[in-house]
Amino acid sequence: DRLLRERARAVGRAAALLLDVLNPDLVVVTEHSSLLNPEYLEEIRGAAVDLSHVCRDPERIVSPHAGMTVLPVAGGTIALNPLFRSPLAAFER
Repeated sequence: DRLLRERARAVGRAAALLLDVLNPDLVVVTEHSSLLNPEYLEEIRGAAVDLSHVCRDPERIVSPHAGMTVLPVAGGTIALNPLFRSPLAAFER
């Protein structure tokens, strides 16, 4: 548990930097332990809010809606990108 919390705080530090530099509306965190246990997402949020200069709302850091399937879905999206970009070109081959 200690190692996972330390890792979550490290992810929170990275999220704080992204929030300060880019100031996005949301940061979607796909860190595996935070998908398995919401306590680690809270650890990430806490570290990010503590270290960020612009973000005071921990709800700006979220888990993906795809949950544990986020990595396979992302891989499939990359593989299908040429088809999505130009559907008719896929039939020319």
